[in-house]
Amino acid sequence: MPILDLPSLHIDDAAAATLPVVALTQLMGEADPGNLSAAVANWLVGRDLLYTISVMCDPDHLQNADDELVGPLHDALNAAEISATSEILSEVEGLMDVVDVDVVLKGAANPRLAAILAVATREDPGHIIEELLSTDWLAHIAAGYILRWIVSRWRDPLAKSEASLKKAAAVTEQWCKSHGIKGGGEQNITCNMWPKYKSASHLWAAFYMMKDAEIDISTKDGFVSFCSTAQWLLEEGSKIIPKGRRAGETILRLDEAWSVPASHVRRAIYKATGEDAGIVAIWSNELGVHDIRETGRPPFKQV
Repeated sequence: MPILDLPSLHIDDAAAATLPVVALTQLMGEADPGNLSAAVANWLVGRDLLYTISVMCDPDHLQNADDELVGPLHDALNAAEISATSEILSEVEGLMDVVDVDVVLKGAANPRLAAILAVATREDPGHIIEELLSTDWLAHIAAGYILRWIVSRWRDPLAKSEASLKKAAAVTEQWCKSHGIKGGGEQNITCNMWPKYKSASHLWAAFYMMKDAEIDISTKDGFVSFCSTAQWLLEEGSKIIPKGRRAGETILRLDEAWSVPASHVRRAIYKATGEDAGIVAIWSNELGVHDIRETGRPPFKQV
């Protein structure tokens, strides 16, 4: 079972205290422990979110650090941090006279040369992320809304007969035709798009649900809401066996889809007993909310 290997999971309190963001925040005059902790939390959420988006955009090949886009994204982020560091340091009067730049920009055999080269040739992280999102954008959207359609219909006794991949794909095709979007035929969705992004469909579904609810997933609380909702959708999908499917043939499989670490899943607790009351997810039982035909054109620019 693949599990999101969030960067924050590898940073304990001791390691967090040594992060560049802490030193930079202190250099800018901040000394309050609470504010320093908040700066670290924001930095970690940013890295966790970028990693998660990488998984969503390339669910089958992320483990390869040399991936065409994922690898360059990490390099660009590191170079961007070096650039930000050098800019802040240059504004601190007299600091360059007492600080060894090689130490500040450490990490390579020839730190100064490597760091300068990384900054000079760096790619814009935002551009890479935009490319990740815009590449295969229709399949991303389709996968998320297909799962939302199936889960929402399955949970409604009066609409349960519509909880199928075939129906969800047909609805998505209608949406594509109504907006003049090419490549959104039912067969292409069912045979190509869904299989490719099925293992991350719950993440895409939660991604758009957070946008609908105007929840900022770049914040710590928002990111946990996103992760919790995604895991809830995964577990719901792993229980659904639509009519006509073989026994045990669920929409999603826990051993194939990307699970969220327990540390990032918000759970409710019964006050009286202290027992687990389940995942706290952002969800609406209104069927229209999960019908892609009720939306306009996607938020990504088509090329």
